[in-house]
Amino acid sequence: GKFSVSFEGKIDDFPAYECYATFNGVTKKLFTNSPPPGNTVVDLLGFAKRPVSGSMSFP
Repeated sequence: GKFSVSFEGKIDDFPAYECYATFNGVTKKLFTNSPPPGNTVVDLLGFAKRPVSGSMSFP
């Protein structure tokens, strides 16, 4: 059958993030997200506030 995988949440301003899903040996990307230009480890202070989402389907 066919089904979908999705993610909706928040990430920190640093570092880069990637999210993948794997089913039956097939890996697909939900999202990749780089930090804003100039951000460093100092930008980890506080709560995650950058919204991010992604979705994909497996046949």
